[in-house]
Order: sequence, then C-alpha cells, then structure tokens
Amino acid sequence: IWLCCLLPWPSMHFSLALRKISLRFFAGVLAAIFVGLIITPNSSAQAATKQKSSCAPRVQGEAEVGRLAPTFTAKGLRFGCIESSQYLGKPAVINFWASWCFPCRKEFSLLKTAQKKYRKYGLSIVGISYKDIPSDARSFVKGKQADWSFASDSGGEIAMSYRVRAIPVTFFIDERGKLVSQVFGILSQRELNKEINKLIKSS
Repeated sequence: IWLCCLLPWPSMHFSLALRKISLRFFAGVLAAIFVGLIITPNSSAQAATKQKSSCAPRVQGEAEVGRLAPTFTAKGLRFGCIESSQYLGKPAVINFWASWCFPCRKEFSLLKTAQKKYRKYGLSIVGISYKDIPSDARSFVKGKQADWSFASDSGGEIAMSYRVRAIPVTFFIDERGKLVSQVFGILSQRELNKEINKLIKSS
C-alpha cells in the first residue's frame, strides 16, 4: 500500500510496452539456455573424441636387440595414455602379459619385487595387456595391487612391432631407448634381476 502511494499507477499503454519488453527478455534467456544445452553435449563429445583419437594405438619401428626399441602410444589400461617416450632417460622393462595367461600371472609377484629393489635406479615397468578383455585385465591388476604403468594392446599392434607371438615376453630397454635384451617365456626372480642388472650397467 505504501509503494502504491509513492509511485503513480502506470498507464495502460506503458504496461503493454513493459509487458512486451519483459516477454522479449525472457524469450531471449530461454533461447540462450536452449542453445547452451545443444552446444555443451556436442563440445563434450568432441573433446571425448579428440582424447580417444589421441590415445589410438600408434607404433613405429621393429624390435631388434642392439637397436632402438619401437616407440608407441597406447590407451592406458586404467586411465589416460601411455607413451614410450615418457620412459626415455631411465631403464625400462616392458612386459607383455594377459589375465588369461597363467605364467604371466605368476610373473606379477616377481615384477613387484624387482620394482622395489631397483626403484632407486629409476627403473620403470610397463605392462602391456595383450589381446585381453580390458575389464578382466584391470580386475587382475587391482587384485594384485600392481602400481606400475599398464597399456592396453587388445588389437595386437604393439605386440606385432615387438614381434610377440606368445606370452609372457619381456623386453629390457636402456635409458637411451635401446633394446638391450629380450626374454621369451616366464622368468625366475634370479633371471629377471640378472637382466635388469645388465640393463642398468649399460645405461
């Protein structure tokens, strides 16, 4: 009541004009929201597509002892991308495995022991899941509490470059990216340590 006494009542013409302005304003707001709803999912989809394509398997080179090891980019088994270039400058062990491979499963405890022993030398271990179901591989890794890097090679592109025909197989690469040695079949702890020592000495 107090406000109506201070302000004069607007005319009918003024009220209609004000109504039109208000309707236009709200129509504009609704249109902006609608456009935002359409653009946002598309932008998210484009970002997801871009990330997916950046993790698409890419391999260059062929494995040969004494020469540079093949370089690769692959989708991480648990998250992100795995690139071989991130391990340059430190000794690395690349182990091809699968959750359905019994000898591979036995090697996990050996790799875990080696990781602890040679951590001070900057040793990196990369497990490449070969033609495995990703969910099975992730479940096995989680159960074993393995904390080294894991890449997925479900299509076998990386394995082909490394000339892998059966698993397990392990490659030992020095800090310069040179393939120092390779071992086909399951390793004992002693054999694994011997190859890693050889790898460290050559670095």
